[in-house]
Amino acid sequence: MNHVTSLYNISLQTICHNIKLLQSTCLKSLPPTVLIDLYEMMTEEELWDALFTEMTDLECLVRILRFGSNNRQKLVKVVCRLMEKLNICTTLSWLFEDFEKKNAKNFRTVVDYGILIGGLLSESGWLSDAMNILSKTFSKVKLLLTTNASYETNLLALSCAQKLLYVQSTACCFTEAAITTSDTLEIISRVVSNEQIKVPSALIASFYTQMSVLHYHRSEYTLSYEWSCRALKYLEENSPDKIVIDVLRQAAKACVVKRKFQCANLLIKQAVARARVVFGETHLAYSDALMDYGFFLLNSDSVSQSVKIYRQALEIKVQILGTKNIFVAIAHEDLAYALYVLEYNNGRFDAPLSHISICINIMADLVKDNQLMQASAKRVKALILEEIALDSMPPFPNSLDRKMQPMLRESEQLHLAALSLSLETFGKNNVQTAKHYGNLGRLYQSMNQYEKAEKMHKKAIKIKSDLLGCYDYEVGLSIGHLASLYNFHMDKYDEAEELYLKSIQINLKLFGKAYSGLEYDYRGLMHIYEVTSDFEKWNKYNEIMENWKALRIEVDGSQKPLYDDVDEDRSLEELTRKFFELSKNEENVELA
Repeated sequence: MNHVTSLYNISLQTICHNIKLLQSTCLKSLPPTVLIDLYEMMTEEELWDALFTEMTDLECLVRILRFGSNNRQKLVKVVCRLMEKLNICTTLSWLFEDFEKKNAKNFRTVVDYGILIGGLLSESGWLSDAMNILSKTFSKVKLLLTTNASYETNLLALSCAQKLLYVQSTACCFTEAAITTSDTLEIISRVVSNEQIKVPSALIASFYTQMSVLHYHRSEYTLSYEWSCRALKYLEENSPDKIVIDVLRQAAKACVVKRKFQCANLLIKQAVARARVVFGETHLAYSDALMDYGFFLLNSDSVSQSVKIYRQALEIKVQILGTKNIFVAIAHEDLAYALYVLEYNNGRFDAPLSHISICINIMADLVKDNQLMQASAKRVKALILEEIALDSMPPFPNSLDRKMQPMLRESEQLHLAALSLSLETFGKNNVQTAKHYGNLGRLYQSMNQYEKAEKMHKKAIKIKSDLLGCYDYEVGLSIGHLASLYNFHMDKYDEAEELYLKSIQINLKLFGKAYSGLEYDYRGLMHIYEVTSDFEKWNKYNEIMENWKALRIEVDGSQKPLYDDVDEDRSLEELTRKFFELSKNEENVELA
């Protein structure tokens, strides 16, 4: 077998070495699998110009893309390697526009080409070019629907719509996404009401998942969760593996932000297991599942495990997509934030600062005009800079140290820019906007501007409480920050005590007695009781603190996961049934 493989590679190398002598028609006649292997070999031999010529033959490229998904990741890797040398993606976008004009009356062919090429660029991380192609394609397929509302046309429309909405949501193009959403929901409504047109349920599930992604990016968490639930109901045992995994991943993410951790645990572990079995541990689909698993772990108080998972996911993405890719940038950002949380008490911020700097540099080069895509990364950098500045503060300072001032000013500028962008995009009554107010509150507290800090924290609490309810994690977080301000800087001990007790109540309800964040509340209360000489209460919370420490030692030393392992052989029917049972149980507990 090794001899045969070696002979095959020698044949590919021979073609590469004689590429200038071969006519393009000779290569076109090769089977798609051989062509992909040849393209991969051409990247290894650094035959960039020849590869560019071959890849810009739309007819040949579409023939490869039609062949199937088995070797699709190889093609994605080839595109990304070529993009490091020559801008193949923008060229393909231009070529598609020219193809569209030349085939203006042949809607069906244009739509077919657009979905395949746009989908490839989307998977490769070149969102702007993918959006250009898919937007034009969706316009064509909508026109096609007016004269031919057949099964096949509706199939094309939904296939294009879910790809387009994914790109628009990821690129934070929310105005365009709203139009796509409206048009597609109208199509789905007609399809569902017409028994003669039965498009695959998996396509509807996929579009509903992209609706969930859109609302997630807009911090509209209840809507994100509701659309994910709808998507789960459309999954069937014969649904394509990739769609099943994507639906499970996004539903898990929506559950995390709704603090339905049992549900999230069930879904994300199934998604990771299925991605590992179906695609293997070096595939982008597996990396994507790991990213969402890392998100679950980070939010469910398993921070060190989260960092390990994020590192693994990043390594896979770099291996396939290269170092200069928007999906790699996002992976750096997620890892940077997880490291920031992990090292918060230790002050070791070199690693998180390095990762967020790489992320921002990539984004500044690839999406420099897209401020919304960059806003989240800049927020993370602002948080890290603030902590670095505070760690450099001398003991018992009378004023801000000179070394601190530039970092704190940069942090303030980043937070203010993010807040302004959030207000412009989402408005005041949005969780993202509230988070920016909260971040500014913490920063102004660090800058000894206590009245401004109090104002920011109160705004954050009001918005979060109105949107999420009084017992949400985000509300507890902001309450804890305001309690700290009152306790350590403004001598408002009665108000601080009330807030700490409310924060403890929220954290116990959501995470249990061993939650790491309880330490800040307990220490805060003990400080109040020490200052006010209420030794009875101090003793009470000192005992609670000691019990908490024992629980943390037990949790940290245990290899047992916080949530139950998941049966990897569970059928989709069993999985969805279990999910809705757990969801109902968690809602009942929440109401109680």
